[in-house]
Amino acid sequence: MFSAGAALLFSALVQYLTTPNVELPSEVVCWATLPAVILLVRRYGSVSRATTSKTLLGTASRASGAVPSTKAWLFALGVGAACWYRAEERIIVLWPALTPLLLLAGVGPVTTSIKTGLRVFPPPLTARWSSGLIAAFSCVILVGSSGISLPSLAVCVAVVALLYGGYLAISSPASAVDGDAEHAGGQQGRGDAPESSQVEDMALSLGLRILPILAIAMGVRFLVSHELQVALFRVVMVASVKALSWFFTLKATRDSSWCVSSTIGTFAITSTYSSALGDRSSYAYAASHLVASLLSLGQTIDMVPKESKPRTRLWALGVLPLMAFIVNMGGIGALRTLFPPEKHPIEVLARAAEADFDAMLGRQSFNYMAAVLEYQRRYNLEPPSGFEAWYDFAVAHASPIIDEFDMIHQAIAPFLKMSGQEVREAMAQAIGAKDGKLCHCEFKGETGETRCNNPQIQGTLLRWLGGVTGKIPDVEFLVNPLDEPRVMLPEAESTGEERERVRVTNLSRKPVWDVLTRGCAPESGSLTLKKQGARGGINTHGLPFVTDTNADKDLCRHPEYRDMHGIAMSPTTFLLVDGAVPVLSSGTLTTMADVLFPSPAYAEDGFVYDEGRDMEWDLKANNLYWAGSTTGGWAANDDEWKKYHRHRFVALAQDLEPGKTYWYLRKQDGVFHRAASSLLGRDLFDVGFTTILQCRDDICDSEKQYFDVLPRADKDAALASKLVFDLDGNGISGRFVKLLSSRSAVLKQTLFREWHDERLAAWVHYIPVSQDLGEVPELVSWLTGTEEGRARAKTVAERGREWAARAMRDEDRAVYIYRLMLELARIQDPERPAM
Repeated sequence: MFSAGAALLFSALVQYLTTPNVELPSEVVCWATLPAVILLVRRYGSVSRATTSKTLLGTASRASGAVPSTKAWLFALGVGAACWYRAEERIIVLWPALTPLLLLAGVGPVTTSIKTGLRVFPPPLTARWSSGLIAAFSCVILVGSSGISLPSLAVCVAVVALLYGGYLAISSPASAVDGDAEHAGGQQGRGDAPESSQVEDMALSLGLRILPILAIAMGVRFLVSHELQVALFRVVMVASVKALSWFFTLKATRDSSWCVSSTIGTFAITSTYSSALGDRSSYAYAASHLVASLLSLGQTIDMVPKESKPRTRLWALGVLPLMAFIVNMGGIGALRTLFPPEKHPIEVLARAAEADFDAMLGRQSFNYMAAVLEYQRRYNLEPPSGFEAWYDFAVAHASPIIDEFDMIHQAIAPFLKMSGQEVREAMAQAIGAKDGKLCHCEFKGETGETRCNNPQIQGTLLRWLGGVTGKIPDVEFLVNPLDEPRVMLPEAESTGEERERVRVTNLSRKPVWDVLTRGCAPESGSLTLKKQGARGGINTHGLPFVTDTNADKDLCRHPEYRDMHGIAMSPTTFLLVDGAVPVLSSGTLTTMADVLFPSPAYAEDGFVYDEGRDMEWDLKANNLYWAGSTTGGWAANDDEWKKYHRHRFVALAQDLEPGKTYWYLRKQDGVFHRAASSLLGRDLFDVGFTTILQCRDDICDSEKQYFDVLPRADKDAALASKLVFDLDGNGISGRFVKLLSSRSAVLKQTLFREWHDERLAAWVHYIPVSQDLGEVPELVSWLTGTEEGRARAKTVAERGREWAARAMRDEDRAVYIYRLMLELARIQDPERPAM
């Protein structure tokens, strides 16, 4: 009874103490020292035997024959696989399945009384049917609370199979010294327990096999992850606890069977995992972990021989999962107080977004092999040539993002269906097209030199990729130097000849909505409201807070955008490239096929953040700032320009529409409700046009009369306000990264997709604003006028600034472009067939 209790206690302690980086090293130390621990316990402990006087060498000599070599290697392989998996995934979620599997194989409690020879029925919890139900329950709750992926679950099945084979081999009669001998009181079956010295002396025999397997696993892990940093003290501490755990587990198997090892392991996992790593958002998971741990404890007690009295004292160990349950329930309660039903929608959106973003960061591949597997999983495709060098480059430049490059794949996927030669022919057609105005560039991998027929683009690319040499194949690419995106893929019903032809059409200063949405399904617009409510059903009380930035930008889901954005109504420049040709643009629309790359504007002096011009948060004005020009559309009609995105925003901020109703949220009896008001709070907005342009002369005069035009502003004037606004011009806004890097909180309205969309989190790094702008009065009022709102604004400013310094550097743009160049090189390889 004492051995089983100690095994339960130390196994649970191992789960508390171990971490992935010490799992393998501590197991090596454990098995290297376990025979010495056994000898010391025999010599000085209360469990001393006739072997006390023997030396360790003598013990080793006797133990060397304790387990047949083949079976010892099977057991060692199972232990090694389990350690490796725990180092990768923390726990083996299917471990409880070992119990019914071993019972089905006959590896269970002794079922024949040695004294009477009468058959004894197994206790209820260790019957085969009940153990199967308990195992299924435990596996389900462990899988559910761990959030394990399907590939990892498949690997877990293989690990459990190896463990099962190892335990099955070690528990056979031949596993003991003189395994064919019979006890005087009766014949041993597969589930019978060998003598004490026989079980304990297995440690050295097994350790001699386990150690080389663990050494190989450590070596592979080092080669894959490129690092192996561990704290020696922690390794020794965890190894010591593991050695004691194994020692008492071996002793417990003497009195019962190897099946008790699986129930002890299940108790250790379920009694600790709920508070250490479990899903704190669910009371049901917390309670189910407690139930699973108590059931496995009961199974362990049932496997202890009745002669070990009073074995019921083992139930005292139920305090371990009970304490974990209490801690976990407290954590859930604390978390739920952060998400009360009637928190302001902005606060709820922000906290949900923070959890999503942190989870995304936690999923990034931690070594090269993981990055390859993730690439294969996402795209069902092998990474391009040079991928390992790119990975090393990303790691060397401390890129926090390794896997989030879906936009690159989405952009190049259509060209994988073409052969490399066809892609080259399409590029040649685009270069030769009349009025194409595409910049042609060549990158030389051997020298890292970029040559473009546009000096600005060439200088920018040299700045970002100049240090990458000998790692990227020579590649040609086309760059769009205009603000607006360019490329539309051929329509699905196009003939083969039409699909192969690339043509350029000048649609400047014309409505282009029908062209932009020609590929949308007729019913797609009806999905708008459904998608906007996708984030956990958050109640926005009728205000158009952005709950899903991807859906918010989707032209197919928003037919109302036809009359809300300048690029749809009358783009200043729109030279449409109609055809399947890869063209790099700094921004694109959801229905277009431009390949995204970082805008050269980020490197321009006016768009580079100067910390010396910024100020501390508390010194900034408590208002929203924006100043700029009337770019975004060509104004030639009095009936249209007021609908352009910039014009609508400035008109709202300057309260220029008489009788306009603004909507706010008011809380009454703890419940938010929407309230109408004719008051804007004009003092909260420092907004205006400083330049009127891109308009016919008479229309320009009309705009000057309508708006309160401001004097030209300093380029860093925005940094004096706590809230700064950023929105589209003709294309993407070049000042966004500068504002994001500052100590101000950025409110961002955009219809364009950019290269950094996957690495930025709305409501975490910036505050998204809808095209409708209907939520802006409440948004600004709450962020400036409430204690909770001001705290959220400051948090967004701080997190945006910190993340910009980590993930929006020149080095991060180089990492992105480097990976993009690899993909471009693959699609234009003249030897590549269509895929």
